[in-house]
Amino acid sequence: PGNWMSNIPPDLFIKVVKVDDYTVNFYITHPSGNFIFSILMSVIVQKNFWEPVYKYALTQKDPAQYIMSYDKNLLSEPSIGAFTTSQWQKGAYLLNSAVSTYAFQGQQEIEYTNGAVQYIIPSLNKNDTYYGSAEGTVLNNFKTGPYVSSMIYRIYQNQTAAVAAILKGEVDYILNPNGLQKGFVQQLQSDPNVKVIENPSLGFQYIAFNMRRYPMSLKPFRVAIAYLIDRDLLANKILGGNTNPLSSLVPPGNKFWYDPNLKAYGEGMSTIERYQAAIKTLKDAGFSWLIEPKITNGQLVQRGQGLMGPDGKLVKQITMMAPSAGYDPIRSTTALWVEKWANDIGIPLYADLTSFNNIVDAVFDQNFNFDMYILGWGITIYPSYINDFFSASQNVPGGFNAPGYDNPEFENASKAFLDSTDMNVAREYAFKAEEYLNADVPYIVLYAPQVTEAYRADKISFAYTQCLDGIQSGYSGYGEPTYVKVIQ
Repeated sequence: PGNWMSNIPPDLFIKVVKVDDYTVNFYITHPSGNFIFSILMSVIVQKNFWEPVYKYALTQKDPAQYIMSYDKNLLSEPSIGAFTTSQWQKGAYLLNSAVSTYAFQGQQEIEYTNGAVQYIIPSLNKNDTYYGSAEGTVLNNFKTGPYVSSMIYRIYQNQTAAVAAILKGEVDYILNPNGLQKGFVQQLQSDPNVKVIENPSLGFQYIAFNMRRYPMSLKPFRVAIAYLIDRDLLANKILGGNTNPLSSLVPPGNKFWYDPNLKAYGEGMSTIERYQAAIKTLKDAGFSWLIEPKITNGQLVQRGQGLMGPDGKLVKQITMMAPSAGYDPIRSTTALWVEKWANDIGIPLYADLTSFNNIVDAVFDQNFNFDMYILGWGITIYPSYINDFFSASQNVPGGFNAPGYDNPEFENASKAFLDSTDMNVAREYAFKAEEYLNADVPYIVLYAPQVTEAYRADKISFAYTQCLDGIQSGYSGYGEPTYVKVIQ
């Protein structure tokens, strides 16, 4: 079941009642954009199958964990989707078989240059047009399948094995939510039958501060770290253009919700200017050093040592957890550079390169047992996560508010954003909420990575390959399963 429960905000959703075979009534506490983009987007499952599981879960010590880890009899679960899992060998493969009675098979989505989108659904006798009139030049005309009888998802332990498999013709497409590492691109491009594509991701990578702990609890300390981080240098020089610098919680590919006017601390500064800004910020807040960092003629000639807080006491080592190079070389490299920049001006920061699971466990399972960490989020088009990641209501064990951020002004703006059903008004409140976050620095947003993917162009074709978050995200499911076709 995953994290579907987050689509049903308990302060908004009351109940849903069946009216007839094709109609239900939703009852909510108040009008909300979150109703449109969360509740109405939530997953539908069959009551007869899941209700006994739900009732049994209520008798367990941790009902939510029981539900989220449930894996019994799933092959017999009824499906209203285009495919259903017919075989599952854990750690080896999944076999998904096409559903012959899929209700939306044959549906047409016709997109026009005037912005209008027409949906023709034969099974429901529907022909509806949105965002204008169905007239003029047609940009795209997609017809929903499925066009194949089954799909096998083979599981590989690493990308090296998956790349070898696609080059041998053993698989037709590599599905990975993080995309392929850049080091494999040249190898894949050497085969004329393998097509490599790139798309902007719907996600971001970030540094989080534990604001419950000193000195991360002090805004000037967080701002000083923010000044030090040169995203452009990292993305374009050190990481070789493998990712895109980002200072907003919303990546630019999500154009409607992206605020191009949001500026990060230190934007446009050189490394030395960043050092100077960070040192001044710390000094103005009452920090000092046993040996103060010294800059002469545009050069750092003395590294700082022995940072002392406004209370006059030495600041102890601060640990920043980050994924190891084997999992994500971009974030591990970033962590080492942030460590260097911080150490240069005397901030005792240590980059702990560890496993992804160790970070998640410390942050979310051990009640926020961390100083700082680097991770990433896959996100949604409608940016309700702006509220979810920083709301005081999520500052609880297991909640999304890992930093422990608490700002009533932000709360007012983010709530107004969620409650707005006019999306232009909602966008204004979303921008305002982001301004508070940008100023207070519970997160330092780093990058919006590119998603690199590969498929066998001699064996399969997709309806489209240029889309936000790549083929792997495709709005109809991972790998566009209802559109993929076998090349005869």
